[in-house]
Amino acid sequence: LGGYLCGPLLLILIGVQGSGKSTFCQSLIDNSDGRWCQFSQDTIRNGRPGTRHAVEEAAREALRNGKNVVIDRMHLDPEQRECFVRLGNQCQVPVHGLVTMASKEEVDDRVTRRVNHHGGVEGASGARIAVASLSKLKLPTYDEGFALLNYSRQAEGKLSDVYQRVDNNNSDKVHVPKTIALYDEGCFQLPMITLGTMNIRKQETATIISHAMQIGIESIDTAPTYNNENHVGAALGNTGNIIVTIKVPKRCSTKTQAREEVLKSLSLLQCSRVDIILLHWPCGLIAADTLSSVWKELESMVKEGICRAIGVSNFNIMALTNLLAGCTIKPALNQVERHPLLPQYDLLEYCDSQDIKIQAHSPLGNGSKLLLENDTIIRVAQESKMSPAQVLLCWNLQQSIPVVTKFSTEQHGKEAAVLLQSKVLGLSVQQMKAIDNISSFGDSHRFVAPPYMYRRGAPYSWGDTPPKI
Repeated sequence: LGGYLCGPLLLILIGVQGSGKSTFCQSLIDNSDGRWCQFSQDTIRNGRPGTRHAVEEAAREALRNGKNVVIDRMHLDPEQRECFVRLGNQCQVPVHGLVTMASKEEVDDRVTRRVNHHGGVEGASGARIAVASLSKLKLPTYDEGFALLNYSRQAEGKLSDVYQRVDNNNSDKVHVPKTIALYDEGCFQLPMITLGTMNIRKQETATIISHAMQIGIESIDTAPTYNNENHVGAALGNTGNIIVTIKVPKRCSTKTQAREEVLKSLSLLQCSRVDIILLHWPCGLIAADTLSSVWKELESMVKEGICRAIGVSNFNIMALTNLLAGCTIKPALNQVERHPLLPQYDLLEYCDSQDIKIQAHSPLGNGSKLLLENDTIIRVAQESKMSPAQVLLCWNLQQSIPVVTKFSTEQHGKEAAVLLQSKVLGLSVQQMKAIDNISSFGDSHRFVAPPYMYRRGAPYSWGDTPPKI
């Protein structure tokens, strides 16, 4: 679902009554501009219940006409799913399965409150039937012939949004959102491109930030260790529509130190509040066993109005697991190094399961020739009439991953402006897959690899020894 999914395809919903299948379908159909058709055995006969065979024939016809099809049916076991998997194979389209997860309590409540259900599964009696069917659900596997399986408790949100973007015309243009919502309930919208200020020389800060705002950048990222917060603050002036991210540095190991650093950053930036506060590194806090107490201090800052969202940076799955075990407010964001040589798919999937957005820092590999002069990147850049840097940014953006990037020259800023102003991005499915294959053996290269993130057995560690950069 990485932003370059082509249709037509067959999506089979899997879940008991009251698990959210119909809500997902409604969201998908209402927002897909006619690219999707929904078929249900409960309504296949002019709004009345019908046969499975009728559903199959309607789905077959829609697929042959180039439509995407979603089947709204329980499909509790492999035998019930097999006929539709076979149908998709016959029509030569990918078959996806989406398991709509819900607890016993959620199913009971939803079905009890139902009225006028097409299949009559409603009220207390319907709830008993629905709850009883939970024990009959056998989770699908890839051995059944699925091209992709997804599991979700809130499928009508992000998964519906993704499937709405399925392109049935095999177009080389991929629609990409300009912002993403932090927290599923919508804390605020984070722009897809944020200006990073690491290693920007102090004397250039004002010029770079001014130019970035002129071309439409609405988000900026800084940190105490960048040693330029006062210059960033002076450059921002009284601009009120820029989203500002600051960080609690590694040197902080107590909640008192964390608050002091945040207040110092606010003073240097000449503002009373910021939008996002991130814990810059996990290592010191986990080693000192103060991750939980420092996080609770950040939670207090949200309640006090010092920031709107809190998050982390450079946290692996284990570090996040440690944090989530004791937090009240989940991190909205995990800012990590991500590019074709470090796709971090496992981390991406874990964060998605926890409703944590990934933001990619160092998307150009800190300007390394390993990326910018990679043969595949250069070929794709020539084919798409982009620069290698634009191609690398697009690779993340087309997967709906926002990026933090620097504009060390005016030309870099202009290249970013093209991406900001374009309604669609221009990497084809084939080009995206070619870039994916640069790191076909998984995460192969870090360009940001400080020694303190490598310690045998530590939950935050990226490995036993740092790589050679």
